[in-house]
Amino acid sequence: MKLRCWGVQGSLPNPLSSAQLREKIAEALRLAGGKTFATASDVQTFLDHLPFHLTHTAGGNTTCFEIISAQGTRVIVDLGSGSRKLGLELLQGEAGQGRATIHVLLTHLHWDHIQGFPFFLPAYTPGNQIIIHGVHSYLEEALARQMHLQNFPVGLDEMEAEVQFDYLKEGEEFAIGDLTINTKRLHHPGGSYAYRFTEGGKTLIIATDGEYQQLDADSLQPFLDFYRNAEALVFDAQYTLKEVFHKIAWGHSSPFIGVDICLMANVGKLVLTHHDPAYSDEKMSAILQKTQQFKNEALQQLPQRRARDLEIVMAYEGLELSL
Repeated sequence: MKLRCWGVQGSLPNPLSSAQLREKIAEALRLAGGKTFATASDVQTFLDHLPFHLTHTAGGNTTCFEIISAQGTRVIVDLGSGSRKLGLELLQGEAGQGRATIHVLLTHLHWDHIQGFPFFLPAYTPGNQIIIHGVHSYLEEALARQMHLQNFPVGLDEMEAEVQFDYLKEGEEFAIGDLTINTKRLHHPGGSYAYRFTEGGKTLIIATDGEYQQLDADSLQPFLDFYRNAEALVFDAQYTLKEVFHKIAWGHSSPFIGVDICLMANVGKLVLTHHDPAYSDEKMSAILQKTQQFKNEALQQLPQRRARDLEIVMAYEGLELSL
């Protein structure tokens, strides 16, 4: 099973500005210290040793993930602005020929998780079938409202692909191809749902947009049970721990809470996502470093050693993880 990240920003698109790009270049040149590079390989070696935030960016698009099974089953999770680029790639295959069946799972229907759908070009290709799955009872209504003539020049009913809606029930297991999928409601205004994907003994969980209002063991138990033994948990880490306690009921979490949950649920990899648009790449790198330190301290407090380490990854556009 493979995870591909097409959009990892929270709340609204947040493209890198020209000023921010210049700052990255200026800092990289400063670190070069007057070095000369005789070959392209020398340049690459230098770049490989620079801090992550100077050579990468989280990207400006809102939430969109792609999951591909070993047998080629493809599922899209959320239709944030990142789904536009994903749609362009899909057009290079069967979707461009009007022969694709595309499955989409929506965690919830806030704007930053559906705003890319009007620009998802496979939905305008006759012959394609787009099946949108979700627990909310107003899936079609929300997408149609976004594309009302007052908001967008093309209506949902004018899309030339066949768009279907599949209404799920929380906790009721279902399958798409060789992927077995289940759902869990998260604390978020209007409700959001985590998805658990299992294939061949490997498990991936997408749990964006969730707040953990009570951190005692009893309150966390339903979530720990859902996340238990997953190879990877994609986790809402929009705020620092301090900010979480100032933004109660906003429906988001923090990296430190993610670490605690992963350690308690025996998760192998924590993928931090839904980044705050106020954060720069440099700040996110600093948050990742502090989260690593917190994990190391937390591991020392465990009553017994974990069978596997906890790897922590900051999600960014273009990131691919194989389980």
